[in-house]
Amino acid sequence: MKPFRFSLQAVLTIRVNQERKALEAFALAQRALEAAEARFQAIRNDIDELHGARRDVLRKMAVSENLQQMQHGLRALKERIIGAQADVQRERAVVADRSRALLDARKNREVIEKLYHKRRATHTIQTARTDQRALDDFATIKSVGGLAMKWR
Repeated sequence: MKPFRFSLQAVLTIRVNQERKALEAFALAQRALEAAEARFQAIRNDIDELHGARRDVLRKMAVSENLQQMQHGLRALKERIIGAQADVQRERAVVADRSRALLDARKNREVIEKLYHKRRATHTIQTARTDQRALDDFATIKSVGGLAMKWR
């Protein structure tokens, strides 16, 4: 019997490549989200430090110029945190989009792989049947040949 040949092998290869590319895009988006969250957390930490420093200054005699600088710094940090929060939301949306694309690519690949496995199983069954028929034919021929020898 001839060896198994999957007629949709090119499609399977394309689907595997699409899934790999979707996985790479998802990983990049995930890293970008982590970086945006790290920037957001760093700004939060800066705000917390500034609040602590302001409390320390207010416990002592404070110079109004220092308080004003701290207030301006706090405003700037609050503006930065708003931008960082928007970046985090945008990156989360990108990750969700890439996740959906990855799931679709995986589903498309799995459909072709299931078809591959079904056809492979069918081919294996047909090969086994053909081999068994050949063996049965050989056994029949051998027994008939033995009978022919007895009749001579």
